[in-house]
Amino acid sequence: MSMNRTPNHPALMTGLFEPLGKSIPEAVRANQYGNVTTLSSLQCAGALNTKSEEFKIKLSTNTALNNVLDPTYIHYLTGKFLPLNDGLTPKLTYIQEIAAPVMPIANNTLNFTNCAAINSLGMVTSRQEVVTSSGNGTTHLEVIVSHSNWDPQERAHKRFSIKYIVPGSKLQVKTFNLFIVGREVKIAGRLVDFEMDTNMAVVVVSHVAVTTSHQIGMSSSLPSSSGTTLVAVKPACSPTKFTPKAPAPAKSPTPGPSHKSNSLPTPLASKNLKGKGKAPNPSPDPSNNGATASEEEFEDESEEEVIPKRRRRPRKDILKDAAKRMKRS
Repeated sequence: MSMNRTPNHPALMTGLFEPLGKSIPEAVRANQYGNVTTLSSLQCAGALNTKSEEFKIKLSTNTALNNVLDPTYIHYLTGKFLPLNDGLTPKLTYIQEIAAPVMPIANNTLNFTNCAAINSLGMVTSRQEVVTSSGNGTTHLEVIVSHSNWDPQERAHKRFSIKYIVPGSKLQVKTFNLFIVGREVKIAGRLVDFEMDTNMAVVVVSHVAVTTSHQIGMSSSLPSSSGTTLVAVKPACSPTKFTPKAPAPAKSPTPGPSHKSNSLPTPLASKNLKGKGKAPNPSPDPSNNGATASEEEFEDESEEEVIPKRRRRPRKDILKDAAKRMKRS
């Protein structure tokens, strides 16, 4: 029996945060560890940088109760982003080991507007091309992606949706076909706004990657005007295998003066040569001068060739016979 498990499609956030007050540790039964919560804000200017607005966010972590954020410093934080669509304040469950103070708030000269980075994995639930309100006639793509992640404080999986805006620039317009309803996508972008009527965070997409099935991201698989979604699945094909080339068969040499002059008759050499030594390679006959002849003539010449005897040390029995002859004489 198969069990249906909630898929884990998290949304991660990284950015610089200014505490709006002191951290509040939540002690449970005199425990030295627990949840530490700090209020902060996100500076947003919209997708077109046409407004300036700050939205509250709740920073929380599960650590020792003395690991609080210094309210006089700006902190670098990264962790799980949970913008629930229920009207409550969004939460960032940051990692305590990565949290680091950057600079005092009094010396702050940095601009954090639209600088909170989002790195998420989710499932596309809807998409719509919208004409940009800037008046230049370009269009952008609005995509709703469903996410789900574990909430350590509530100890439950929380589902939420985020609206992603894909700009119609030359670099991003070709990625419109990758956003298909029901497809899992990996998105990287920056948080720019919150829609208060739908309680959804708005993220401008900088990079998108498809986790599986790149083949179905063609234009033929886009939703039709009738409202039905046509998914064109590419037929499975076996990949082409690379096979090494077979060695070419060796060609038999044609009879000629050059081949016959260099070859030695092995039976004659084995009969005439005795003892230790190597058979010399006789040089080709210069009298031929590359002249061609029939095969029968060369066979007769090879049979008549006599290999001269090599000079070698006399055997011991020959020396003994010579000594006996000298004694008799």
